[in-house]
This record gives sequence, structure tokens and C-alpha cells, in this order.
Amino acid sequence: MRFLVGRRLLQLVPTFLGVTLLTFFLLRLAPGAPSLVGDDGIVTPAVQASLEAWRELKGLNQPLWAQYINWLSRFVRFDFGSSLIDERPVRTLIVEALPRTLVLTVLALIFTYTLSIPLGIHSAIHRGQRSDRIISGVLFILYSMPSFWVALLLVVVLGGGAWFDLFPIVGLRSSNMEGAGFFVRSIDLIWHLVLPVFCLTYPSLARTSRFQRSAMLDVIRQDYIRTARAKGLTERTVILRHALKNSLLPILTLLSTDLPWILGGSVIVERIFAIRGMGMLTFEAILRRDYPVIMGVTSLVAILTMVGVLLGDLAYAWIDPRIRFERTQG
Repeated sequence: MRFLVGRRLLQLVPTFLGVTLLTFFLLRLAPGAPSLVGDDGIVTPAVQASLEAWRELKGLNQPLWAQYINWLSRFVRFDFGSSLIDERPVRTLIVEALPRTLVLTVLALIFTYTLSIPLGIHSAIHRGQRSDRIISGVLFILYSMPSFWVALLLVVVLGGGAWFDLFPIVGLRSSNMEGAGFFVRSIDLIWHLVLPVFCLTYPSLARTSRFQRSAMLDVIRQDYIRTARAKGLTERTVILRHALKNSLLPILTLLSTDLPWILGGSVIVERIFAIRGMGMLTFEAILRRDYPVIMGVTSLVAILTMVGVLLGDLAYAWIDPRIRFERTQG
């Protein structure tokens, strides 16, 4: 186990360098240049100066390999640089956007796995029965509906568009919450989260529940499950104490791949509900060719992806004692 951890930690370095190097050069090869005009149309002070002087100031006139080395040397010191658009530190922009995204994605992830695991287990135990067919049908219908269409439909129907005005559809806080108490602000936040969290949750339910169903069906066919039943154990004991733990292995794979999504956020949902999270930050940075912001977000997502894979492997060995990661010979 210690060899696995050490080997994976050593692999993080070349993997990270490969991801950031590829991203850095692809950004520079893409057509277009950094946009120096904000969304409000106001020209930034940088536009008033000579373009060549500005490029020299930002180091954009240097060779690409020199720009990458300069960026990497700053990154290892936790200096992500400054935005080319508004001169604000990238770290400040990420710190401002990250809490909004974390609230949305963490809640969506909790609801997804809290609902999909029991649904998958129930479908596996009652395979082919009416409840299994109903659950599968409903989930596949939800999975087939694009999230942007559902989000717009919810805005029209429940957000005051044409039918009911039940939920707020802009941001995560009402404009009249200044000076309100903690309880009132908490209720207001929850009310703002209902629609976007639903839009982030339902597409993953079908995928995750089907993984859980398939894994559970494979486990309950094993010999040790038949032995447990032959001993006279109740079905509840067989499922919860003997089958559930081993059936969670595919779910751990999904969870490890979902960790970067927690940080990256959802561009579509954040844009429809006017939530300035990580998804919106990345989307606007790509449109404006704001290289430092794109590199900062990409690097964090790459690190979280590698950490998620490592944690998934460690969880495998912890859940299933038959799995051992030992040092291979030769």
C-alpha cells in the first residue's frame, strides 16, 4: 500500500507537467488574443497604452517555452498570476467563485449518491419486477432531458416566467438580505439553491443508479452470498452486511471522476441562473483568452483529478480485502 501511494505521488509530477504544458500551448495556438474590453464595454487602462508595451509588460512577447517556465515557477510558489482583463489576482477570482460552485456541486453530489445507491440496490433486488421497471423508466426519462432545457423550463414554469413565481432564479441571495438574521439568510439561500441543485442532480441519477444496480446484481450471484443465505441469514442482513460493501467498488470509480466536477462547476446551470461560480469564471476567461485564469483553473482541476484517482484506488483496497496493490517484480 505504501509503495502504491509513493508511486502514484511520483506520477503526479509528470502528469501535471504534461497536462499544463499541453493546455498552455494549445491556448496560445488557438486563434484570437486576450480581450481587454469588459462586459460593460468600458476600455481598461491597459488598452490606453501601447499594445506592444502591454504585451512586453505581460511577457506575451517572449517565446512560448519561456512563458511556460515563468508561469510554472510562479505556480509552484502558489502565485497564479493576475488576470489579463482586470488585473486582479487569479487566486482572488478563484476564491470568490469557488464557494458558490462548492455549494451547488457538493449538494448535488450528496443528493445524487444518497438517492442513486438505494435505488440501484432496490432495482437489483427486485430485478424485472414492476418497481424495477418504474424506477428505470423514470430515471432514463430524466437522463434523456438536457439540463439546459430543464433549467429553462423550470425558470418559465416555477420562476415567474409564465406560470408560478415560487423560486428565485438569479444568483444565490436576494437583494433585500442585507442586515437579515442568520436564519432568514439561510432560508433564502436554500430557496435559491432548489432549482440549480435539481438541474445538477437529476442527470447523474440514472447513470449512478445503473452502475449500482449492475454491481449489486454481480455481487449477489457470488458463492459467498449463496452461502450466507444458506445459513439462514435474513435478506436484509445478506444485502447490507455482505453484498453492499463489495458492490460499492464501481461507485468509487464514479466518485473519483466526479471530484474535479466539484471544483469546475457547471457552465450551463450557472449561466442560466446567473451564478458567478467556477463554471462562469472559466467560460468567460476562455472567451476573452484570459490565459492566467484558464491555466489556474485547469491546474487545480488536474490536481483534483489525480488526487481523486489516487483516493479511489486506496478506497478499493480498503473496501475489498481481496485487492492488494503490491510492488511488482521484474
